[in-house]
Amino acid sequence: MRSPKVAWRYAYLSALRAQDQKTLRSFARALKQNGGCVRETGRALGIPEQTLWSVARDVPAVRRLISEGGIGRRGVMRYRLKATK
Repeated sequence: MRSPKVAWRYAYLSALRAQDQKTLRSFARALKQNGGCVRETGRALGIPEQTLWSVARDVPAVRRLISEGGIGRRGVMRYRLKATK
């Protein structure tokens, strides 16, 4: 039997993969609260960063949220450029 925390994580990831609107809004809110950093968002949600990247690879809606609101892997340079302007 899974612990409640692990069960919640599986349910949350399943809802993200199913592109549930409520869960997508929750993920977008968590991403925004953590400054767009996927690593910090994962920590806040209790989900490993690599798992979030694999979900983003498989689910276009999550990929879009990360690319629009998140720093992401490639977006760090864009973020730094904006900060210097």
